[in-house]
Amino acid sequence: MDDKTSTMHMILQEKYGVIRAIRQRVQGISLATIGGLAAAAAWCASQNPSFGSGKRGVISALLILTGFAVWRFLVDLNRGFKATWKVITDIETSLGCYTEEHFGIGTGTIYPKKWQEGGRAGGDGRFFFWSYLFITLAVVAATSLVWL
Repeated sequence: MDDKTSTMHMILQEKYGVIRAIRQRVQGISLATIGGLAAAAAWCASQNPSFGSGKRGVISALLILTGFAVWRFLVDLNRGFKATWKVITDIETSLGCYTEEHFGIGTGTIYPKKWQEGGRAGGDGRFFFWSYLFITLAVVAATSLVWL
């Protein structure tokens, strides 16, 4: 293996670690947010008879702002995630992972061609979509419980 290929392999391993770290961070933040919203909603539901509409409005606003802040943070993580995937697929392309018969494995490529679109508009990963959706549903559910 030449120096250029060795360097690309080192960078690739680093970027794979970055992707894993971002995924773990998103999962942790999403679960903590959903759990926090559920706990806040449960507490509000237990206190409901003593809450006037002013308190309910303030609590609802706080729940919505929390959801929005987490959403914005995840959007920033998503940007880094996509940028990292672009670097990964560029390196994998340079190494021949998407080139037909590059490694002598018959008539295919090592990786599916679709993976080459990772981090780009054509990519079909839905990891962040589902995270956004679950947080949005948690905010809606928590806010609704405040008003019951």
